[in-house]
Amino acid sequence: MSNKTKKSKHSYNLEILFANVLEKSHKLRKKNPHNFDGQGFWQPIKKILEPLDSYNAKKWRKISKTKTRKIMLLPEYNINGYETKLIDEKNHFIIQQVRIPLNEKPTIKKIIQIALNIGQYKGINNNNYIYNIKFNDLAQFIYKKDIIELSKHISDALLKKVNDYLNSL
Repeated sequence: MSNKTKKSKHSYNLEILFANVLEKSHKLRKKNPHNFDGQGFWQPIKKILEPLDSYNAKKWRKISKTKTRKIMLLPEYNINGYETKLIDEKNHFIIQQVRIPLNEKPTIKKIIQIALNIGQYKGINNNNYIYNIKFNDLAQFIYKKDIIELSKHISDALLKKVNDYLNSL
């Protein structure tokens, strides 16, 4: 993975960052479907992106109410006979793709967190999408003008720092 992966398709730094995090989390989750530490993977990226927390898109793109309702009605947790609460990771990853836009400001960090969740969802779900929902493109979440504007705040040095981390895994 180069510092500017897929330059022909992704020409803005936010698109590149989104694609690279999605791709790496997908590969790592697919390789280790039951013991990939998504939170551990995310923490260094989150820390690198924190200085950008004051920048956000104007708004999230709307997701259809029907799709939102279907996804938000999925069970995220199950309780076994010992009353232990267990997460349904597949459902959690797709719920996050809807819940983050519903409940959070569209900061760069939250946008990239969606990429993480998409990658993990694809990694354990063999690309079988429920309800024919194929969230895998940044432009499905925020508008192009916001992609362009937010990319101005993602320096090549910051992008390199994230990519160096991703390449180290």
